[in-house]
Amino acid sequence: MNIISRTLFQVSYIEKILRDNLQNKEIIYNYFICEKSTKLLDKHSLQEFLTNTKIENLTFLKSICNHCFNINKLWNNDLNDLPHKTLKERFIYSDLSDKENLKLINIDSEFLAIYLLDEKFEFYNSDLGKVEFFKEYYFYINHYSIPKIVQKCNIILYYLTACYPQIFTPKKADFKFENKFDQAEPKKVYDHFIKLVEKGYLSKEDLESYLILAFQDETPPKEKIIFSNKHIGNITSIFYKYYADAENTHGKQIKYAKLLGEYFKGFSTKKVMGNFAKSK
Repeated sequence: MNIISRTLFQVSYIEKILRDNLQNKEIIYNYFICEKSTKLLDKHSLQEFLTNTKIENLTFLKSICNHCFNINKLWNNDLNDLPHKTLKERFIYSDLSDKENLKLINIDSEFLAIYLLDEKFEFYNSDLGKVEFFKEYYFYINHYSIPKIVQKCNIILYYLTACYPQIFTPKKADFKFENKFDQAEPKKVYDHFIKLVEKGYLSKEDLESYLILAFQDETPPKEKIIFSNKHIGNITSIFYKYYADAENTHGKQIKYAKLLGEYFKGFSTKKVMGNFAKSK
């Protein structure tokens, strides 16, 4: 089995383990892996292979990238806040006969003990099996937490996309926010203010940050957002049009003026209100 096939097998199996964690609503955070036969996510061998080998069929590389991306997303978005699975009794392994090189495992959370083969994760699940695992393979065993595995996946994703940029374009999740500012549907708010992006005044990322701050959190930023191309008249007219089209705005002009004046550098609520008055 070459490094590509081996890497694909490993990332697909790791993703499966993490999805099982998600389904069980608790994390097994620590992995003790025996790498006597083969290494886990061997980035050095992969880098050497990519340097020396031209790959025509990119299907396997695409699959590796997708699994690496999913692993990262699972950890950062779905698993990070889940509780760690604990053991009923603390697991301790020590070899007191080796005075010069004391071997010791002392852990109170559940962990996976895995002998890694080319096409198999061989698990040692029982307490007795885990003791035998450490006794037999201690010097071949490496300890990995989930973040360390995710880091390896990110490096592999970087290597692959650096060599073959066409194999992977991460899908960005649809942007969502809650409108607590007024009664408009979030889609209507977004569709109105996307004009700031279309006209080159804001990046899409800055617009999304603004909508979260102003409409969901209703909290002005410590440092105001900067328009990349500040055309005061055109920008003000976009904000005035939102105010003019909104429902139940009687006596609320200052509230709507703050949407521009308190969030963007170069604008003040007082001046925005004056410009709103001129726009009537």
